[in-house]
Amino acid sequence: MIYQNILNGLCDIYNLPRIKVIFNKDYLTNPNAGGQYNFITNEIIIDENEQCIMEILFHEFRHYWQYRRYAKIFIWWTCRSMGLFHKLYWTKFCSIEEDARIFGNTLGESNRKDLLGLYSTEQLCYLRDNQTALRYAIDYVENFL
Repeated sequence: MIYQNILNGLCDIYNLPRIKVIFNKDYLTNPNAGGQYNFITNEIIIDENEQCIMEILFHEFRHYWQYRRYAKIFIWWTCRSMGLFHKLYWTKFCSIEEDARIFGNTLGESNRKDLLGLYSTEQLCYLRDNQTALRYAIDYVENFL
């Protein structure tokens, strides 16, 4: 109940409709994930056995916020990146994950919203299909931002 109240508070602060948090690892689409925001069911799912539940809750809430505020970028990374999402998951270039990591690890005190608008979906499609340009873009984000 406490986590649902925290989630409700985050939704209220960010002026978003309230959503549910469910603690059941069997609902995760990736069995190795500690949590996920499911944009189809509009729920946050968390493995009840995880140690850092608060950080996961904030991380997944940030994905909900991204979906509501940067839907094209969120959908591109999660559905259209053709493998780049998993390949670049731990880099700053994977903007939705870097932003959610920072937000979750600081319990909402900080974020990397600046990365979300760095590349349009059209530019991301070009980079996905042009490995040389992609390497330059990754290098720029990793080393200068």
